[in-house]
Amino acid sequence: MSEKDLLDMLKIDLGICVTGETVQGARIEKALKNYIQLAESAITCEGIQLDTYDNHEDAMLVMMYAGYLYRKREAGARYMPKQLRYMLNNRLFSQKAREDAE
Repeated sequence: MSEKDLLDMLKIDLGICVTGETVQGARIEKALKNYIQLAESAITCEGIQLDTYDNHEDAMLVMMYAGYLYRKREAGARYMPKQLRYMLNNRLFSQKAREDAE
């Protein structure tokens, strides 16, 4: 999945209907790309090895995390949604199980 696909999915998830053709739209898209990069970095810091270009589950995980970061900034949410935390835990546990099996 490409970075553009991730960006488009994030915009849909957040209900943002702008394109990069306007100055304001370009600023919003740049900010959302930064949230995607921040999400990838935060997930990697938790020990999860991502493959967002070949694995759609990882791409969705990054998109959900980026959406959480955006909403956290906007609404001041203090806690990560349980669904996202469960998905991160499951991804990490399955990765560790595969490593132990090898």
